[in-house]
Amino acid sequence: MNLGIIKYQEADKINRTKKAISKYKAGLKKLKRELISMQEYWVSNNYTIYLYMEGGKHTMGLLSKVPLKVKAIIDKDESKWGKYLPGFKNIPIFPYKFLENLSKKDVVVISSELFQDEIVKDLQRYVNKGVKIIKLYSHCEYVSVR
Repeated sequence: MNLGIIKYQEADKINRTKKAISKYKAGLKKLKRELISMQEYWVSNNYTIYLYMEGGKHTMGLLSKVPLKVKAIIDKDESKWGKYLPGFKNIPIFPYKFLENLSKKDVVVISSELFQDEIVKDLQRYVNKGVKIIKLYSHCEYVSVR
């Protein structure tokens, strides 16, 4: 019997899990601070804030952790248009084509970690038009004009 090895392996898994949770919490705290700071600037300068959603679970999690003053969510999924994000009855979901209406006084926060790079490429033309597009990962930042 090698119970010592099994106990060591279990303890190692527990330690790795604790580290991962700690890292996640620290990252979330940093993201929250950055977004709230950016939002203070946007609100004080009369910007309108939108979220670009890909999926939905990430967006619901983000809004439950960070108190963003979002006017609406923009999504490509036609089945969601005209509806509201579950749990957030005051935030309507607008179609992707709504992006055409945005101006230099609008901010779009990309709410997708998994597809962020693809979405940035897709939204680049709006950045070039003056719309502020925000990436959240690995930290909050404006997408640059190209």
